[in-house]
Amino acid sequence: MEVLILILILSVVFVAFIGVMGQALKISSRAQQQTEAVTYYENFLFDLENGFRADLVNFGGRGELGGGYKFEVSAEESKESYAYLKSKIIWNGKESLDLDLVMPEAAIQ
Repeated sequence: MEVLILILILSVVFVAFIGVMGQALKISSRAQQQTEAVTYYENFLFDLENGFRADLVNFGGRGELGGGYKFEVSAEESKESYAYLKSKIIWNGKESLDLDLVMPEAAIQ
């Protein structure tokens, strides 16, 4: 009888452990996607800041960054010597990171 109770307790603990491990893997996978998205986003923002994507700074647009990541940029009217942009990177069709940017005129040209 004691052996059966021990087996029951161990099986309950094992099932709980497997559930916790599944959740941990899911959280780890999501964190990895977010880290990858931030890396793509930083490279994209570097291109904007250094004038490699002046078309987006002036007119906005959307496109692919690779790896299933997409970007959207909305250009607002420039005031003084700055351009105001709203940027977003999207992955999995639903998750995104948003950032509002103020670009100096030197980066636009």
